[in-house]
Amino acid sequence: MVLSWPYYISNLIRRGYLIGESTLDELARKIRVDTRALHHIVESCNEYARMGYDVGSNRGGNSYDNFYGDLAEKPNPNLGLCRKAPFYALRIYPGNVSTMWVL
Repeated sequence: MVLSWPYYISNLIRRGYLIGESTLDELARKIRVDTRALHHIVESCNEYARMGYDVGSNRGGNSYDNFYGDLAEKPNPNLGLCRKAPFYALRIYPGNVSTMWVL
């Protein structure tokens, strides 16, 4: 449900679907996650973005992923750096919508 600019997210924040804070430490406290763990995850994702390849989940490795990517992001349109506030979190629930098999 969360799309990048120019879509507005204020309604998603007001309803509690999206949680935002001005620092990673504040966000970690709000979502009840260990602060060091959140920093570690963000650092790992930023390293993947710089490399252009997500070692953990292969995000952005195919045209299906790239459909919603940001072509301004280099080297991979699906892997942008997480470095500028505000920072957001949302609950993720496993499901089978829009799954695919990659050979």
